[in-house]
Amino acid sequence: MPSKWILGIGLPVVLVGVILASMTLKSDPQPATAASTPGPDPVSPTGVIRVGSISNEPGREIETFQPFVDYLAAQLGASGIGRGKVIVARDLDGMSKLLQEGKVDLYFDSPFPMLAMQRLQGIEILARRWKKGVSEYHSVLFARKDSQIERLDQLAGKVIAFEEVFSTSSYLLPKSSLLARGPHVTKVAHATADVPAGEVGYVFSNDDNNTVYWVLTGKVAAGAINNQQFDELPRRQRDQLNVFHRTITVPRQLAGVRSDLDPVVVLQIRDVLCRMHTTDEGKRVLFGFERTAKFDAFDDLSGAAVESLKALAKPISAELLGPSIDAQTP
Repeated sequence: MPSKWILGIGLPVVLVGVILASMTLKSDPQPATAASTPGPDPVSPTGVIRVGSISNEPGREIETFQPFVDYLAAQLGASGIGRGKVIVARDLDGMSKLLQEGKVDLYFDSPFPMLAMQRLQGIEILARRWKKGVSEYHSVLFARKDSQIERLDQLAGKVIAFEEVFSTSSYLLPKSSLLARGPHVTKVAHATADVPAGEVGYVFSNDDNNTVYWVLTGKVAAGAINNQQFDELPRRQRDQLNVFHRTITVPRQLAGVRSDLDPVVVLQIRDVLCRMHTTDEGKRVLFGFERTAKFDAFDDLSGAAVESLKALAKPISAELLGPSIDAQTP
């Protein structure tokens, strides 16, 4: 939001000094989880780019995002932007409200939450982020080798561990695979809960490492994480596990902007994102941003893959953002 500086003209020197001493920089309202950088010099661009993410650890998320956001703001001077802020919501509902209120301009998330937010808030998806060096990934469902679980239907009457409610690869994608094959999938109170024979029970582990440990120790029958994480497990752990299902492949992460953002600024943001990997400074900032390799334009992605992802997202949109989402969108 542009800052307004008021200078007295033709006033006595003492009065000018009083006015200057009392001036403040107009700023946006701040949620408790927002990180801000020092105010810009009066001759510098004074607009703010506000970048949003969802995390249960806002402090760590701000620390991760801030260098990237500072770089982005510095590249958008032609748009009047001089500084950047990181806005962290604790859940999708919180992020939806921030976007609706215009308190977040650019938002990063995995495909399912991003597509649900697109349906609800009409955000424009700009680019794909190659997070941790990869452009796309899929989920793997795995069990102990001695469990004799080799197919999805063999999970009936058992409990599977997922990470958290808004994770694409460690919850939404594997759950959608189960739903597509017919079993009723039900959240249970704990890992040892009784599950009816025709249903699959699930619990949240809150961390992918916990999911792996729970499977290895027999606390749950199966787990789900993304293929990259599974491949990076210590060899001694992988040797004890059997991958019995792989989901479709989806973009690793997406970047979207709120629907009412200035179209000129939107184009400049996309240009900055998609050119970062072509400069030494941009590469350095990207690597510090969770080993991001680059961004590429979302328009360049396969239409068929995107439609397939949207089809999977629709049945669980209500779970992500409440039943009202399906009442508002076709």
